[in-house]
Amino acid sequence: MKLYQKALLIFLVGITIRGIALGSLKGEASLFYRDSYTYVQVAKNLLQYGVYSMGKDAPPYPDNFRTPLYPFFLVPFVSAHSSYYIPVLIQEIVMSFTAFLIFLLARRLVPENHALFGALLFALEPFGALISSQLMTEAFFTLFFATALLLSALYIKEGKRTMLFSAAVLLAIAALLKAFAFLFVAMIPVAVLLSHSTKKWREGLIALALFSLIVAPWFIRNAVTLKTLDFSSQNGFNLYSYNANAFSDWLHSYFPTTVGKPLEKIDLSSINERYDTRIVPSLKSAAFVFITAHPASYAIFHILHMPLLFTNAAYDNIVAGISFLRFDYLSEAGIYDALSTGRFGTTIRELRDYPVLAILLFANLFFIAVAILALLNPWIHKALHRIFPRDVFFLVLAILYYALLSSPISGARLRIPLNPILFLLASNSVMMVWKLKNKKYALHA
Repeated sequence: MKLYQKALLIFLVGITIRGIALGSLKGEASLFYRDSYTYVQVAKNLLQYGVYSMGKDAPPYPDNFRTPLYPFFLVPFVSAHSSYYIPVLIQEIVMSFTAFLIFLLARRLVPENHALFGALLFALEPFGALISSQLMTEAFFTLFFATALLLSALYIKEGKRTMLFSAAVLLAIAALLKAFAFLFVAMIPVAVLLSHSTKKWREGLIALALFSLIVAPWFIRNAVTLKTLDFSSQNGFNLYSYNANAFSDWLHSYFPTTVGKPLEKIDLSSINERYDTRIVPSLKSAAFVFITAHPASYAIFHILHMPLLFTNAAYDNIVAGISFLRFDYLSEAGIYDALSTGRFGTTIRELRDYPVLAILLFANLFFIAVAILALLNPWIHKALHRIFPRDVFFLVLAILYYALLSSPISGARLRIPLNPILFLLASNSVMMVWKLKNKKYALHA
């Protein structure tokens, strides 16, 4: 199969799976994920009040909860009162193009057929197809974020400074789509450190300058309008609503005698019901005070929850919509509880009564295996080829950094932007081992 045929195959597989996912949704209302309303509200407020805010008050108070690129993308469609199917179709094309582009770049890091298999896995992955069929940032974010990581790895391998500069630009665009990516600016010096370039530090400074230049207008707007240097107040909200609350529950479960100020309980109705973010500084302060009162315990808690990023396929969201499968969320929770407590008889009975649980269990185990294979890739490569690949090691460090930053929040949606990298490295690991196995078999035959 020729190169263009492989690339076209990947794109067609991606767009077909996403078309099926979109067709399974019931009406325009189903295009809205729970976060979708906030993005649309920003677009509405920009058009009606000229205010960047997701608030529902009239007029809304300006905020920086959502970073700007996705709401700006929605503005023309909201303004024209067009169907939301149109931006969703654009997202599906973008996500399919991402699989296509990942293949073209990845074939310069690993053998072409390995890159093909990894890209096809990404194109086929059902939950990613479902999310790209809803009004969410994942399609655009995955394109810019995953491409930035691959270009950084190519810079390390090939030493071309244009790769690093392009990665910095794409990473900055990704940060303006999701604030999470802003912290990945720390990976630019890592790429520079791992490269063989003779002018690496000059190139690194230029890359950092390009990144800063692109995100600077957003910082300036926040400083002038909101009197804050926070890139996004969503970080403060998440710190309180997820990190601190989960840490509080964990702390009291495992260390009930721990002395310390309990997490301050703040009424979240204003932000949950009216999207008014003025309460976020209080949330951030309460969370910070609680977490810093137990720094060692929080570090352990945070690190222990890193694997959550790789343990949930979220295919329960898919099978729940298929009535004849008789799926029950409580049954799924029950089977994991039975497995964790060693009640294997109960597990077998649950699987017998609800065979669909076996599919979900296998899917979760599949993603765990993918993560393990991806993280072991550099060492498998070294064992087989006696060369430690710095480019792939950079991608492994990026995966671990991503897991560290996203902990303790679990959820397959968080993993979608990493899936292209995970599938690529896992496919490469499997095929390297498979090739060695066949080679040994041939020698013994």
